Amino acid sequence: MNMCYQCVTIKSSTQDGIGVCYICRTLACPQHGGLPSKRPGFHCSRCITGLITQSSGGSTSPPGSGTGGAGVPATKPPAPGSGGGADRAFANSVDFELQVPLLAQASTEERRKVDLSAVREAIRRLFGLLRNEVPSHQDFLDRIGSEASEAIRDEVWRQMRQRENAFGYWQERGGVDAGVSAERDAILGRYRAWLAEDLEPWMLSVYPILNENVWVGERDEPAGVIDVLLLADAMGLYAYNWQLDLERSPFRRLDVVVASDPALVVLAELYSQSIAAYA
Repeated sequence: MNMCYQCVTIKSSTQDGIGVCYICRTLACPQHGGLPSKRPGFHCSRCITGLITQSSGGSTSPPGSGTGGAGVPATKPPAPGSGGGADRAFANSVDFELQVPLLAQASTEERRKVDLSAVREAIRRLFGLLRNEVPSHQDFLDRIGSEASEAIRDEVWRQMRQRENAFGYWQERGGVDAGVSAERDAILGRYRAWLAEDLEPWMLSVYPILNENVWVGERDEPAGVIDVLLLADAMGLYAYNWQLDLERSPFRRLDVVVASDPALVVLAELYSQSIAAYA
């Protein structure tokens, strides 16, 4: 069996794979992988999503000559292989489409749906999380906990309908409510740790000056160092990879929450919160 991993596990189809991903070692078909010319080897589309996100960091020479704008200093200088124009895999959206044309064509519908204004707002909300202000870490965790609880409860009841012994299993663990709470707390623990330990390093890897007005421009100005169109491509490709509706919370999809990059799950959640304001 040489089937594409994503076709089999996400799309329930049987497309033949053509290459093994250089990063995660999964087999992918032409619609779920490609050969980025600036990276060694074949990459699956999930790993290409990360390359696009990192590439959206733009130039390392923002307005202010080494400051974060408005006199805000850089947190630290760009590192080799980081975002901010340092050895980016994709120069822009067109470059992505030229380097991996079959993947780009397959994901066109999802990428076209991504709203650029909502992407900018999602980035601003990301900075709110970075500062632990609006939304605060706790506000964010409370919201995703509510979203995840519904999905977990649905899964528990599905098990109980389909498996005769599932009711006793959950009763031994305190009942459905206790089971849902335990599963929700496990998810929240993962994302609480990510916010505390990994959010800032991930943002620095995209662009090493942590100031939202440098990233996306002032409120009334579209300019910023982040290539918003390329970041929108990453989000659209993420939706394509997981057959995800970006207008709904990704925390209603437990497979996405558990198995994909927490950074992209958080960004997709912030996008889903932002899209209503720009519909």
